[in-house]
Amino acid sequence: MRRALLKTTACPRQPAVEPALRSTLLQRLSHASRSPRHLCQLAALIMLTLVFTPGFAQIEITDELGGTNGDFGSFTMQSPDSSRCFIARGDLFQPFGFLNLSGSPLFTADFGSDRCAAFAEPCEFAGEFPSSCSVLVTFTPSSADAGSYASDLIYDSEAGTASLPLNATVTGQVDLLITALEGDPNGDFGTIEATQSITACYEVRNSGTATADKASLILQTSGSAFTVNNSSSFCPSFGSGILCGSDGFTLAPGESCSTEIQFGPSSTGGDFTNTIQGRYIDSAGNPAIDGNFAIKGSINPPFVPGVLAGFDEKDNQNLMKFAETAVGNTIDQDLTLQDISGSGNVSNVRGFSFASGSQYSFGTDPGCTGVDFLTEQCVLSIQFTPLESGATSIT
Repeated sequence: MRRALLKTTACPRQPAVEPALRSTLLQRLSHASRSPRHLCQLAALIMLTLVFTPGFAQIEITDELGGTNGDFGSFTMQSPDSSRCFIARGDLFQPFGFLNLSGSPLFTADFGSDRCAAFAEPCEFAGEFPSSCSVLVTFTPSSADAGSYASDLIYDSEAGTASLPLNATVTGQVDLLITALEGDPNGDFGTIEATQSITACYEVRNSGTATADKASLILQTSGSAFTVNNSSSFCPSFGSGILCGSDGFTLAPGESCSTEIQFGPSSTGGDFTNTIQGRYIDSAGNPAIDGNFAIKGSINPPFVPGVLAGFDEKDNQNLMKFAETAVGNTIDQDLTLQDISGSGNVSNVRGFSFASGSQYSFGTDPGCTGVDFLTEQCVLSIQFTPLESGATSIT
């Protein structure tokens, strides 16, 4: 049976078989020779092996794209975990051996993860003689200090050894913390009149691990009742004593600077809110924002003087004309008073009087004291008693 198989099998000359592989084949040939069926199966397997052994015999570890890029990149301490798939390729006729991770504990390996199953079966379930298997490697920057980290993914088997260096970098990060140095610690400026203003000093501190270049305090919303004063001579008496300045101040980790925030005056009343933010230039030279501190305040509506006007019985505004009468006679006429400004600031009137002269007097009780002229009006009864002939006027 063996001679027949060798006679009927005409194969082209194949590349030489590695000594380790030759030993394995001979050992299996010895076992298979006891059974013709096993011998035939082994002969077919040998033919496939001679043709395809160079591909399977390559011991290697690759990334998802088939390359050898083990660089996870650069992270900050606040960056999320980063995971990548790697594929180990071994010898079809050798036990797969061991795949392990050696180096920084910030790199961890999951040999049973299904996330990499699209590339190869997870190594934990791949069996004894796989041609390849996959592993998920995760880098955890949140547990790191600033620096460079490395590890090696190593495959070790009877057929050989392969390794892939893994590396990652963790950079420091700016962390700006804003606090009130004086005034309300919660950022409440209270209630003021429209013509008033109130100030408070705020500090920005770099509590991170990287330098904040040109750090300063800004307002999230412009054009409100809040303004920033970077040249205050008042704020340096608090905190670090350093003003952030119009161009900002370079803050190393642990350093701080201060800025004055002014609330009011305002041409309108109402409730106002804003947010103080820390601004700096990041390591790439780009403006960046970090830190938020909410502030609020209320301003009473500005006082607008009312305009009280009088109308006589013929609707003459601010002019009352009496008919001619003889000296000593008295004429009564009603004068209607109302606020024509619409401001509502003519109220609680205490009384009325004439500027001069005795020929004018009030008739019945005017009853106009305490009136809110925004919603009401009142009528004054004016009496005119000429004391001499001729025209007369009075205010």
